[in-house]
Amino acid sequence: MPINIADQFKVNVGLPIDSRIVASGSNKDLIQFKYDGLRVFDTSNRTTYVWNATTSTFSVADINGTGQTNYMTRWSSSAGLTSSGIYYAVGPSSINKGNVGINTPSPQAVLQVNSDTGSSEPFVIHKGASTILAYNFHSSSGDSYFNFNVGSSAIRFINDGSIDFLNRSSGIGFPPINSTNDTNLAFRIQVAGGRAFLFRDLVLSQSTTPATSLYLRSQNTFSTAALPDVTWYNNDNTGIFHPANSQIGFSIQGTQRARLTTTGLLLGGDSGTLLTPFNKLHLDNGTGVASFLQFTAGSTTGTNGSDGFLVGINSSGYPILQSNDNFPISTTFAGKHQHKLDPNSFTMYSDTNGVGFNDMIGYAGKRTTRVTKTKSISSSGAQNLLITSFSVPSSSMCSLEITFVTALKITSGGTFQYKTQKLLISFSVNSSGTITAQNAGATLPAGGNGSGNLLESHDIKTLTSTSVTNIGKGFLNYSTNYVDIYQQLNIVAPPISYTATVVVDYKLIVNHHQL
Repeated sequence: MPINIADQFKVNVGLPIDSRIVASGSNKDLIQFKYDGLRVFDTSNRTTYVWNATTSTFSVADINGTGQTNYMTRWSSSAGLTSSGIYYAVGPSSINKGNVGINTPSPQAVLQVNSDTGSSEPFVIHKGASTILAYNFHSSSGDSYFNFNVGSSAIRFINDGSIDFLNRSSGIGFPPINSTNDTNLAFRIQVAGGRAFLFRDLVLSQSTTPATSLYLRSQNTFSTAALPDVTWYNNDNTGIFHPANSQIGFSIQGTQRARLTTTGLLLGGDSGTLLTPFNKLHLDNGTGVASFLQFTAGSTTGTNGSDGFLVGINSSGYPILQSNDNFPISTTFAGKHQHKLDPNSFTMYSDTNGVGFNDMIGYAGKRTTRVTKTKSISSSGAQNLLITSFSVPSSSMCSLEITFVTALKITSGGTFQYKTQKLLISFSVNSSGTITAQNAGATLPAGGNGSGNLLESHDIKTLTSTSVTNIGKGFLNYSTNYVDIYQQLNIVAPPISYTATVVVDYKLIVNHHQL
């Protein structure tokens, strides 16, 4: 049976033997008889396709493209390959053999990544004695890509497990960061003994130029007052330092102001060789300088240097108790006065229950007072200078021992007089508070005071100057539950104007018994 051969099976014909071998564009899909593996050349894109009978589709038979030596390829289209920006250095004589560069044909590190626009310096992974991740890194002095005008930074992984962080500011004159240069070491982290060690000073701040920030100073020896471990940026000679084992120091402007040890707390301490406390609390302000412990109560006492209550020593080393004039010093037991210091006055209270004199209702007790009174007088006549006053409880018995030392000077007359009196006085107080004298033969002195009752004691001893004409006797003026003590004065006016000054030093001892 004869076989039909297509017209193109002819000699000297410029057509394919089988019309199915060549087609253009979508015409290849119109081929009537297709078998698995049929290869068709598409003249529209110059690509060979292979028929897949399973999927009933044509797929590209060949991948075409061009490239460059040592550059990794990339897909330029779905069916084409070309060179990429990734370069792999090869060759036995190449100094960068095995290095990979992105956007660079001469990588200086294991991996070097350059900007494709040249607007920034490269990022590198450098592998030598240590592995380094870095930006604008200078592995050797011959690296051409390092830029002095741009800052650089790096992380260095050391074989002993340490991690270094390096940093370089921009500007000519700063050394480059390279694989061996530690000038730019910002800090090092190393783990040893279960602890992380940071080998650099540390400033905790939101700015590189803070007004003040916490500053931790890295040291490997005992620290000093001038270089404290915990301090502040822009004030780094003030802070907390570690002068010795089991000691904490506190410094201000490089000078120790306090030190805490197992013995106690030393306040001050930069005085000669005094470096540690000798008691639980030790105050020392230096040679010839007063040292005080001060207590204040805000606006009640004031808070200035002389306000409130001060305990300490003066610049000569004498012990001092000091108080503002408006606040007498009192010692108390169980909330009751025992001793009281007023301006120019010292009072002592005592009894078996530890109460003050004015609180002695129902108890027996004693009070001693020492006072100096000064008064200027510019008029003549009988005058009574009030020395002190106090209340006494009802149903009680009191005895007083009073010593007056009175001095009087009249300026224009040039007269100086004095008189010393030792007096004993006793009185009782009934349940209504009425006071009754117990001294036999007591007399009332001239120049009484007000409408109260006057009571003069018997003198034990009186010492006077050669001529006493103006100093009278001391006496009491009393009323219900109350006693005033006076010094009587009889001032005679000289022919010209004058000023008289009287000073009375006295000691008063009060014995009180509740009936």
